[in-house]
Amino acid sequence: MSAAVLFACSEEEIQETGYTMRVQAGEVTGKTQSVSLTNGWVNVTEVELEDENEIDSLEVEIDIEGLYQFDLITGNSTPAFPSYMMPAGTYTELEVQMGDDDSSTQSVHLEADYSDTAGNVVPLIVDIMEEIELEIEDEVNGIQVQPNQISTLNVVMGINAILNTIDLSTATQTNGQILINAQSNTSLYTQLVELLNVEIEVEDDD
Repeated sequence: MSAAVLFACSEEEIQETGYTMRVQAGEVTGKTQSVSLTNGWVNVTEVELEDENEIDSLEVEIDIEGLYQFDLITGNSTPAFPSYMMPAGTYTELEVQMGDDDSSTQSVHLEADYSDTAGNVVPLIVDIMEEIELEIEDEVNGIQVQPNQISTLNVVMGINAILNTIDLSTATQTNGQILINAQSNTSLYTQLVELLNVEIEVEDDD
């Protein structure tokens, strides 16, 4: 199930186009520590793309709701994230919500390999039930949605960088694995929730 709501008002005719989205972890570059993502996904429940253009008297807000599970390795979602018609132009704000505020939908699942100081490889599994909200606002360059074509918004999350930020040497292991969730290694869980709420990069892709 999905829903899209478009609010627009303008004195001039607007040129309609469309957009779709990808969400992925990004490549491992300059890795200095010993954690690397092997698998993972996020459950996106709402996407808002917004522009408030006072000069042209145009206000546009596209609100897409549903449940889209994005594979962080490929960037693709199940079901496929739809392409919605919308006015072409420059948008200043993108909000991506993962999970929900009552924690009934899991927001993030990560699987990684962690090598300790002795060289032992320990599986790492992260499960986050907290709502994760990513908000990007760019008043200068904005997010470009081109006319006469479907634009792809690439949301690149720095998952590998985030995993290499936390100190896993302090983690408690369960049956040879490091589990980070609301019940296990809770201090690391809290750190990850905070980091995931701010580590994001948006690029425009023709």
